[in-house]
Amino acid sequence: MIIYIILFILSLAAFFYVRSSITQDHHQRRQGYKEAHATLINQYEELLREQNEINSEIKTLTQQIIRSQHDAPPLRPGRVSKNAPNSEEALSAHMLTSGLITLEQHEKATHTMQTMKLDLLGTCLALGFIDEDTVLELKKMFPPEH
Repeated sequence: MIIYIILFILSLAAFFYVRSSITQDHHQRRQGYKEAHATLINQYEELLREQNEINSEIKTLTQQIIRSQHDAPPLRPGRVSKNAPNSEEALSAHMLTSGLITLEQHEKATHTMQTMKLDLLGTCLALGFIDEDTVLELKKMFPPEH
């Protein structure tokens, strides 16, 4: 009978030891989770502040861009005289800088000009790079040489 009592006491001691170590492990894990949670909360708040700063900077820069677009008058080149020796070059420079055609389109148009024996406006119109209204407007700004 004494053996049963000793076994009972040993098993009871083992039970409390295992329970205590499980509780301590649970407490340590929980503490680790709390620390990790606090770290993540701090990182989140820092990133949120950073995002707000970036958004306000984007808003400010967008407003500045809009203001500068509305404040600046559109750039229009002056009329080229009929005696200007490089009116074709001035026309092509104007079309490139104003964004009417791209550099690749300009190169293709100049190559096609040589084969079709047309001027730059006619070639760009034939290739579909610009429309008729644009051609008329450009002819007013850059009258053809006779």
